[in-house]
Amino acid sequence: MLTKVLSLLSLVGYVPIAAVLVLCGCRDRDQPFFDALVARVLRRQTSHHYESVRFCFGVYGGLQRLVFRPVGAVDTPAVKGLWYEGNPALIQAPHPQVTVLYVHGGGFVTGSATTQSYDIVQPLIGVLNKEGIGARAFSLEYDLAPEHQYPHQFHQTVAAYTWLQRQNPGSILVVGDSAGGNLIALLLQHIVREGLSPPVATILVSPWVDVAATAPSYTRNCATDVFHESTIHNWRDLYLATQDDAKRASPLFQLVEGFPPTMVVYGAKELMADDIDAFVAKLRDAKVDVTALCHPLKLHNYPAMLRHTASAAEAYVAMGNFVANLMGTLQ
Repeated sequence: MLTKVLSLLSLVGYVPIAAVLVLCGCRDRDQPFFDALVARVLRRQTSHHYESVRFCFGVYGGLQRLVFRPVGAVDTPAVKGLWYEGNPALIQAPHPQVTVLYVHGGGFVTGSATTQSYDIVQPLIGVLNKEGIGARAFSLEYDLAPEHQYPHQFHQTVAAYTWLQRQNPGSILVVGDSAGGNLIALLLQHIVREGLSPPVATILVSPWVDVAATAPSYTRNCATDVFHESTIHNWRDLYLATQDDAKRASPLFQLVEGFPPTMVVYGAKELMADDIDAFVAKLRDAKVDVTALCHPLKLHNYPAMLRHTASAAEAYVAMGNFVANLMGTLQ
């Protein structure tokens, strides 16, 4: 515990040091100051032992839970998670209704149902409400690596979707960021293979689509993203029981024909950019109705990492428009 607390304190203490380094020019010339500061601080923090990173994310998730409180919890042997709601006046007819299945990121080794509740779940529900759509979200609590390795988290995601369908949720929107985006993409591929009832749409934010993590962007963007390449490789090795699992755990190498309308949001300055580019191209080649929003200057998971910036706000508005346009065609 002492090591974890010291890691958290070192993170706080490093912020002013990082600010000085960024001001002195230790950053990509095209990257805004705040983006570079966030990237530098998080690169340092996520490079620590995964248990320390998990502790820091847990503290952050606890703070988010105080700001955006869940309205209910699910704790069954098969499915665990938290329910969130927006404007209660919209959660009834005649307004169109969406139930969001949200799967959080965190490299499969950290994070929880609360970790991005304020940074992703709340603004997503907010933009849906502004479009006149009633929305609630179920944020999945899945087990983490290395205590549980692939395909355990995938099976939990499938179980959550199957369970959610039995709740008569109406239109389901499946959403995931980073590692959560990986799990959502694998879920969609499973739905197509098994002929299950599909969600109305999906939103993938900086999805980790190739867990091998060897694309050129892992080197090219090493100074502009929130992770070191070595951090991603460490987390990959904790997640996979064997390297033979790498392709099976990577949506980039699976069929995508039959995907529902898909929105992919990511930054050109993130480590995973090349793999996500390839995934978007694969979706288009498969004639999937895909909307890609790639910000040329932004880092990994920028709508969450840069929550209170104009670029994040624009991304959430685009997500709201994407869903509203689809719901309009379904009415």
